[in-house]
Amino acid sequence: MKYFVGQVAKLLEVSVPALHYYESTGLLLRIERDKMGKRIYSQQDLEWIRMIVLMRKAGVSIEDIRSYVVLLKEGTKTINDRYELVKSYRDKMAEKIKDMQQSLSWIDAKIEFYQEWIKGTETKHTFEEEAKLFRDSIDIEAVQNRTI
Repeated sequence: MKYFVGQVAKLLEVSVPALHYYESTGLLLRIERDKMGKRIYSQQDLEWIRMIVLMRKAGVSIEDIRSYVVLLKEGTKTINDRYELVKSYRDKMAEKIKDMQQSLSWIDAKIEFYQEWIKGTETKHTFEEEAKLFRDSIDIEAVQNRTI
């Protein structure tokens, strides 16, 4: 099946300018054109774009995606390099998820705190006093020991 750019954008929930950008930066394989010069995407193109979109959602930079795409184009001889890259993307994403879970825990604790305050069962505090109450929700030592 063949798709035009608007259809692809809608199917994959990506903007038309993003699709054009992916093509202009070499992230996509050569996209076929019709007689009028309109892009025609194949099912393989859609799968390739889906990979790029998922990588972007995972926080992978365009430059890193480009490196991965270069390795893909080189074929099976790069399998070990691709494995290491994908593993590094996973590790970075796991760290982001951990950070987000920590932030979510802090927000949940704040919501509970404010619910109690609104009900009148919690003592009113200054911002500094509140901050002191919630320091335990952040593992300061883990943050300080993290390598960037």
